[in-house]
Amino acid sequence: MNEGKYREALELFKKDHPFPGICGRVCHHPCEEVCTRSEVEQPLAIQHLHRFLADWDMARDNYYVPEKKKQKKKKSPSSARGLRD
Repeated sequence: MNEGKYREALELFKKDHPFPGICGRVCHHPCEEVCTRSEVEQPLAIQHLHRFLADWDMARDNYYVPEKKKQKKKKSPSSARGLRD
């Protein structure tokens, strides 16, 4: 993000967390208190970074929506236990 690569940062974040706007507004960010980065400088203001990314994305005409992952075939409860249907 320091280099202005907001789109890349957003794609990376949304890989595992699809709602940066919610994280940036609702999360009470307990990770910032224990962030090891504070040993070097200061902890990352992760809540504010998430909120910034979400606001930046929503201000664009074509906001980023990640591709859906393919769904795995679900097993029936009986087949999961080794029984046949």
